[in-house]
This record gives sequence, structure tokens and C-alpha cells, in this order.
Amino acid sequence: MYFFRDKKLAKDLRNNAVTEKQTVFYFLVMSLFSTVAASGIVSFYMWSSRQYLTTVDYTYDAFVVIFLILSLTACYKINSKGNNTNFITRYICLSLPITSKTILFSILLVIPAFSYSLMTGPSLEELEAMDPNIQIEMSAAAELLFIGSQALTYLYAYWRYVTCFKIASGQKEYK
Repeated sequence: MYFFRDKKLAKDLRNNAVTEKQTVFYFLVMSLFSTVAASGIVSFYMWSSRQYLTTVDYTYDAFVVIFLILSLTACYKINSKGNNTNFITRYICLSLPITSKTILFSILLVIPAFSYSLMTGPSLEELEAMDPNIQIEMSAAAELLFIGSQALTYLYAYWRYVTCFKIASGQKEYK
């Protein structure tokens, strides 16, 4: 079971060294990741103090759907050009280490931005005393920063999927 070694797993998948039992376990763990992530998103929308969804919210959701469609299509085409076998097995199994790495990448991306905003941004008291229009502008800037960091995170995940599907389908060597 590989949580971070996506290229090693891709090589094992190419060599048919992953058993059906291992495949089911990858699927189970990935399903748990997905359930927890979806639960957090749902609770944010349900329990958020905001009264409405912003354009940024809708843009982000659209971006996620577009990413999913593009990455699945790219992986399928790569798999088809290679040995054209086991697409679903490969996608399910590779999702665990790729998602693990992507979560780590996202955390490493967000920590510096969050630290910078804590050091340079206004305190909570200063923020509450500001003009509401300035608060809205600062909120919009923060949301755009979030969208940018998420775009980089999804591009990272896309790159991992493409690389690993090339390895798994025999189009690229991994040493």
C-alpha cells in the first residue's frame, strides 16, 4: 500500500502487481477521503455565517467540475495510447497517493500565505473597525488568493495523474 509513492504504484500497476484485494482497499480509503472532504464542504455551506454564495464560490465549484472532466479525459486518452488496460483500477489506486501528495502540497502552499496574512494583516479589532466596503474588498482579495492557491493545487494533481498514467500504461519508464 503506497500513500505517497505514486510512481512506484504506477509501475506496480503496469506490471499487474496490485491484487484485487489491494485495489478494493485503495478504493475504500479514497472513498473515505472523498466523504470527509465532501462533508466539510457541505457543512461550510450549511453552517457558514454568510447569507449567500459569492461569484467566487460558484467559480470555484465550476473549476472543480472542469478539472475533474479534463483530468479524467486526459488520463483515459493516455491509458488508451499505452497498453489500454485497467483504466478504472489504475485511476482508483493512483488516486490515493496522488490525493495524499496533493493535500500535502496544498498545506505547504497555504501555510506561507496564511502566515504572511497574520503578520501583515489587520488585527480582528482593526478589521471590525474598518469601513464595510474595505472589508468587502479585503474579503474578495482573500477569496481570489484562495482560488489561485486551489488552481495551483489542481494543476499539481493533474500533473501527477498524467505522469503516473504514462508510467502505468507503459509510455514512460520509472526507475
